[in-house]
Amino acid sequence: MAVHHERTTSAGWSRWAGALASVSIALTVASCGGTDLAGVGSGGTGISVASVSYGSISGFGSVIVNGVHFDERGATVSSDDGTPPAPLGLGMVIEVRGDIDSTGLAGTADTIKVFSEARGTVANLSAGGFELLGLTVRTTVNTVYEEAAAIADGDYVEVYGLYDRSTGTLTATRIERKAQAADYKVRGSIAALDAAAKRFQLGTLTVDYSAASPAPTGLANGVQVRVRASSEPVAGVLAATRVDVVATPDLGDVSKVEIEGVVDRFASLADFSVDGVRVDARNAKLEGGTLADLAVGRRVEVEGPVQAGVVVASKVEFEDDDATSEFELKGLISGFVDVGHFIVRATPVDASGSVTYEGGSALNLRDGACVEVKGTLQSTSAGSTVLASKIQFESSCN
Repeated sequence: MAVHHERTTSAGWSRWAGALASVSIALTVASCGGTDLAGVGSGGTGISVASVSYGSISGFGSVIVNGVHFDERGATVSSDDGTPPAPLGLGMVIEVRGDIDSTGLAGTADTIKVFSEARGTVANLSAGGFELLGLTVRTTVNTVYEEAAAIADGDYVEVYGLYDRSTGTLTATRIERKAQAADYKVRGSIAALDAAAKRFQLGTLTVDYSAASPAPTGLANGVQVRVRASSEPVAGVLAATRVDVVATPDLGDVSKVEIEGVVDRFASLADFSVDGVRVDARNAKLEGGTLADLAVGRRVEVEGPVQAGVVVASKVEFEDDDATSEFELKGLISGFVDVGHFIVRATPVDASGSVTYEGGSALNLRDGACVEVKGTLQSTSAGSTVLASKIQFESSCN
């Protein structure tokens, strides 16, 4: 079984999400496909700069991360654990590498890597979430459910989400119910490390890593790790088959990033961290809050270039996990039954409520029609559906 450190190389950021499991990074680029915008250079000077993005998918038409659109048509897609990636879906956490033009309004993805944070059996289910391998998983109005709206204790699920180092809690962005498998995963912070016994504490679990080969290095109390196993814990002990140390990435000097995540360390406005990523916001504009609101445990968006591994923020925006988010889909309608039941980009859509139409009306909804749908999530017994608030008919979905 492979045991390795997750770090950035000059060839790519293939392990960035291991370091940023609760961080969301997105570039300020607009739609490459959602409204028929072209790729890099469209409307700009044609000069492009390297970009990196990490976050949960909020829409398709191109791939949308935190409201940002990436043309993914030429991108190579892979998964964090080397298994064939599932088709991209709303709420999945992905890493995108690519370019943006000088306006920051158009971008192209070169690589997309899909990451999940936890995989295992649901326990202690409540209205606000559940536990999985001792990890507290929090659900919100924006959690996307795939075949999972009616999950119950004992269900086997995979969870994508944003990790809060300060509380050891995972806020789920997507939950998929799956057939039981010998594949378990959980993230956390090492405590009570016993190097002689090759054990440590991860939340409420004791992890036995004696069977890991080669033996992991860099383990220490307080170090973030992702642990994988082939079976459930026995008497509270999880036999690890793989341990990945979650290292803070080497950001280099990326021209522009936008980080959304949870503040895990705060010394001053000029020196704080978002899931281990250092930020200097002394010259940043604060939106939706004040300096007094900037504290450990607070979710923020930080935008700016990177200098010597530090994000030099031009803007810090305060975020609310529980505020309803808008999702966007652009594509051809399929599986049309009626206005309350059709599919766009493999996502169920319900347009039976109050909908604003442009370029057509409800009478034009049919299989093969090209539409751009905006709306919020609603849960059904089969999973999440986008409840449309606006539908715009497009001449082409190419």
